[in-house]
Amino acid sequence: LQNDVDITLSEAKLQGSGASVIFSPELRNAFEEREDLRKDLKRAFAADEIEPFFQPQINVRTGKLDGFEALARWRHPEKGVLTPFHFLNAATEFGLGEKLDEIIMDKAFSALASWRAKGLIVPRIGVNITTAELRDPFMIERIKWAAEGHDLDPSGVCIEILESVLVEEEGNEVIQNIAGLSRSGFQIDLDDFGTGHASIATLKQFNVDRIKIDRSFISNIDTNSDQQKIAGAMIDLSHSLGVSVLAEGIETEGEYAQAASMGCEFLQGYGIARPMSAVAATEWIKSYAAKEPVHAAIG
Repeated sequence: LQNDVDITLSEAKLQGSGASVIFSPELRNAFEEREDLRKDLKRAFAADEIEPFFQPQINVRTGKLDGFEALARWRHPEKGVLTPFHFLNAATEFGLGEKLDEIIMDKAFSALASWRAKGLIVPRIGVNITTAELRDPFMIERIKWAAEGHDLDPSGVCIEILESVLVEEEGNEVIQNIAGLSRSGFQIDLDDFGTGHASIATLKQFNVDRIKIDRSFISNIDTNSDQQKIAGAMIDLSHSLGVSVLAEGIETEGEYAQAASMGCEFLQGYGIARPMSAVAATEWIKSYAAKEPVHAAIG
């Protein structure tokens, strides 16, 4: 067992420079829980329990599938399928963030290649890139190599970046990597738009292809006039810059219809489909393609 001093020093380091930490039984419990999670995560990586789940994105104009966003999931043998809320911060803290990104990207690209080999039409796959990844000088080559390894053209890959990253990061590496990804033919999506306060200059500087309006601005958009005004301003701003718009968090037919009528070209949310495994997504693609687009929007 770790002694009290080691635990206190570990917590102080975790909290950052200048933090004042006093040992307590609660501190030991938190430390031991973190250690248990670290060991469990390492075991999960070795046991291949990390995988992407896929949530569809719909083209409003055609009603057809535009692509999927790949979302990390941990298929825990005792706790079931866990979302990033339960492990993402821990993975980053334990130095497993890059490995997590690599696993999700490789499996997502593999799924897209498999669907296309079956004759299923999936225009693109979206993968999330962390801040640490964006600082990596070899990031572009690694993503290009991963795509080429599955015979995927960059045009079939969407790189999703949190809006907060563009606001907070001013380093040359981040700017150069995003610009390089765009030049290489990858689509750039700005995720959780509206929560990070990105400026017009930021959108233009980073060659963003599409914004994803955060679900907090889409919820009840069909009945809330304030939501309509805020989302409408975002949509107008984006379109004035030649940037397309995806509305996240669509849960009802009313939200679907309102977002579409306001000019959102793409929609995503539980009202269309929840994130699902690659096997389930394969069946969903077949089922959705068999419907008339006008009837396939919700459900």
